[in-house]
Formats: sequence, structure tokens, C-alpha cells
Amino acid sequence: MVAQEANGNGNSRKLKGRDIITTGIFFALYFILMMIPMVLSGIHPFIWVLFPGLAGVLCGTPFMLLCARVQKPFCVLIMGVVICLLTCCLYV
Repeated sequence: MVAQEANGNGNSRKLKGRDIITTGIFFALYFILMMIPMVLSGIHPFIWVLFPGLAGVLCGTPFMLLCARVQKPFCVLIMGVVICLLTCCLYV
């Protein structure tokens, strides 16, 4: 069994195309669910205070599903960098 993993036939720790596509799908769900409290926070300044909690509750599910589905390094980093770049581009 260990010899198969060393040859690349087993469960490798490298990101593959399938993992990146899965990360992209969960990123899209994460971003859509994050937009709900973001749009709601535009209604009243009091809701600005509630935005982090609402976003955490709504976006926690796709994030944890991503962590459970793609158990490889850097998938969360890729998702975080893309969400930061996209959010910065929206505000500039």
C-alpha cells in the first residue's frame, strides 16, 4: 500500500485539476452566500455590525464542506486569495 502511494497511484497530496474545480465550485457558493449579508448591510448601518456574524453563519457551511471534500494543502489558501482579490477589485 505504501509503495503505491510512493509511485503516485495512491492518494497524492498534490492539487489536481479536479481539486481546483471543486475549490472553484465551493468558492462560487461561498461568494454568493457572502453577498446576501453584504447586500442586506446596505439597508441600515446597524446591520453593518451584524455583517461578520451573518457572513460567518452563512459562509461556514461551504467552507467546511470544502475542507472536508478537498483535504489537500493550499486549497483554502487559493480560495482566500481569490476572494480577497475579488473583494478588493469590487471596492476599488
